[in-house]
Amino acid sequence: MNVCIDNLLVEAEIEAFISVLSEDKEAFKKLKAIMKSLYASKEQYRDLEALCNEIMQPIIVKRQIITIDLEPNEEALTEAMGEIIDDIAEEESSDEKGK
Repeated sequence: MNVCIDNLLVEAEIEAFISVLSEDKEAFKKLKAIMKSLYASKEQYRDLEALCNEIMQPIIVKRQIITIDLEPNEEALTEAMGEIIDDIAEEESSDEKGK
C-alpha cells in the first residue's frame, strides 16, 4: 500500500495513523469489514485506500503549510535585468579594450 508514501507521511504522522487504526473502534470496524470483503471485492485496493485516506485526512490537515512565491516580483525582475545589462556592458567594454 502506497498511501503513506503518496501522502509523504513523516514518522509522527504514521504513528498517529496506526494509533487511529488500533484505538478508534469505528475505524477498526470499517477496516475489519474491508478485510472480510477483500477477496470478494473487485475494488479491494480502492476500498482500503479510501479508508486509509479517510483516517489520514485529519492527520494531514494539521501540517504546517509552506508557500513559496514562484513568480518574481517587480523589484526582483528589475534587479535581474540590471545585472544582465551590467554584464553585457562589461563584456562590450572588455571587447573594446582588447581591440
